[in-house]
Amino acid sequence: MSSDGIEHYLIRGVTSQHTLFRPGDWAERLRGVITLFVGERCPGNHIASTPLAMPVVEQDVKCLRVARELGRICPDAFDFVMRFASDNDLTVDVCGLLDEEPGRDPERAGDISKEYQL
Repeated sequence: MSSDGIEHYLIRGVTSQHTLFRPGDWAERLRGVITLFVGERCPGNHIASTPLAMPVVEQDVKCLRVARELGRICPDAFDFVMRFASDNDLTVDVCGLLDEEPGRDPERAGDISKEYQL
C-alpha cells in the first residue's frame, strides 16, 4: 500500500446523475486500452498478468478497479483512465486495502479529484 493509504481507485459504471454507463462492456474495453498503453509505452510490463486494471461488479454495477501502481508504471495510461472517468461523469471511489469498503475520502485522495475534476 502507498504511504497515503490509497491502494486503488474504483471507477463505477454510474454517472453522477445516477444513470448506468453504456455500453455494458465498457470496463473490459477500457482495460483493453490500458493494456495497449502499458504495452506500447512501458515495454516489459505485462498488464495481463497483474491486477493493474480489473473489471469487477460491485453492488450490481459494472466497475473498473485501477491500481494506484498503474500511475507509477505507466502515467499515461493512468491519466487516460482518470480523464475517461471525468469526461464521462463516472463516479470514482478512492480505496485502501482490497478488503476495505470503497468510498470517497477527499483527504486520502490528495489532488486527484482536483486534477481530474472528479
